[in-house]
Amino acid sequence: AAQRHVVPPAHELVGQHKDLAYAQLMPWIEGVPWFNILTVGVMQNDCFLNPAHALHLCHRFLSVMVALEQHGLAHTDIASGNVLVDPDRLNVELIDLEEMCGPGFPEPAQRNVGSMGYTHPSVKAQGVGLWSPDCDRFAGVVLAAEILLLSCPDLARRAGVTPHDGAVVG
Repeated sequence: AAQRHVVPPAHELVGQHKDLAYAQLMPWIEGVPWFNILTVGVMQNDCFLNPAHALHLCHRFLSVMVALEQHGLAHTDIASGNVLVDPDRLNVELIDLEEMCGPGFPEPAQRNVGSMGYTHPSVKAQGVGLWSPDCDRFAGVVLAAEILLLSCPDLARRAGVTPHDGAVVG
């Protein structure tokens, strides 16, 4: 999702099609939002993850999170709707990258406060929002736990997996 190209106003195509000025071209990402897996797969179809697949998906997700932090980057809104999972390829991608935090990135006028179920209570209590390379850690742990939890149907049911923004509550 980060491999975007913007069509500048001086590009020859803009001369023919003015609406293409500043258009963004980006790769198509295969997968479904983690939210859909939780709400449709688990809640409606009683479908859980194979333990080996869950472990692999969790590893892929955490690898992405580690790589971001090592480069001084943070998504600032890790949540079930912003994580795409490709169950066939066992791949994980992040979307909704517009409010990322990183070295030299302009800080937004209003910081992202994250999504319900994925934001540490202190963030909302302090009202400061998320803007640091390590601000995705709490949400990352919650989502990683959800992935692993869905490989154990009995435990997931006891934990009370709900469609409430994909959060696991118990």
